[in-house]
Amino acid sequence: MLNRLGWAEGITLEAYDLRIGIRISEMGLCDRVRPSIPYGAAEIPNCEVDHLFSILVSPGTRFLDAESMNCIIYSDVRPIARVTGFGAVANVLEDTLELLIGEFARERIFVHAGVIGWRGKAALFPGPSFVGKSRLVAALIAAGAQFYSDEYAVLDSDGQVHPFARPLSIREDDAQCGQPVRAEEIGQGGTGTEPIPVGLVVFSNFEADAEWNPRRLSPGEATLKMLKNTLPARRRPQEALEALGIVAEQADAVEVVRGEAEDAAAMILDLMDRQAGPSRFT
Repeated sequence: MLNRLGWAEGITLEAYDLRIGIRISEMGLCDRVRPSIPYGAAEIPNCEVDHLFSILVSPGTRFLDAESMNCIIYSDVRPIARVTGFGAVANVLEDTLELLIGEFARERIFVHAGVIGWRGKAALFPGPSFVGKSRLVAALIAAGAQFYSDEYAVLDSDGQVHPFARPLSIREDDAQCGQPVRAEEIGQGGTGTEPIPVGLVVFSNFEADAEWNPRRLSPGEATLKMLKNTLPARRRPQEALEALGIVAEQADAVEVVRGEAEDAAAMILDLMDRQAGPSRFT
């Protein structure tokens, strides 16, 4: 039924060998959804796609300005949101597109994690939203680390992590939405551009005034804990386990209750500096 409605315009994206179409029922609105194009995705000429998003503008609001239109957003044939205004449309698309790419990307494994680079190796901070990953990554950037991601660790089949360097999303207090901040506004370490091996994986929870006392994890423990935050874990379990297993074997992994992000950042960089020594964790 959606195909019979008549669509005015659209764009096609490609990311990680995945092709995604976005079509809109009214002309002149594509520029309103372009800000939602995720990091690593690029527009390509129209072609057959793997997934299709449809934005249907309510006929009763089609002559209003773009921020007053009532819209229904479909993912393939499933309605996923009813919103007013193309600012809200872009927000829904941004989150949905990132999750879709993370689950369906070919030859990459997306882990919900913050990532920084330090002296040629990466540190991963797996965890769901609202656990302080962005603040920890920001503190590490301020201390001189390279920015790789505050949202997803993108792993290849060799266990190396690739940049997913969209602007950081820094939340103030209990705000649901974060403000975008570029890494260059925080520190001088720059943004990573090349894949690097993982040297450290840190599973942390925040507790005010907590003392830094990390517990080292076995490769098996680390793999299972990372798997809980891996987007394609159910769809591609074998590939996910293989990539995570390589990371767990080559990297040190710890679990810790941390205090303030700035204090934890200093401890994390110290751990990474000591990796080449005879005793890395005491």
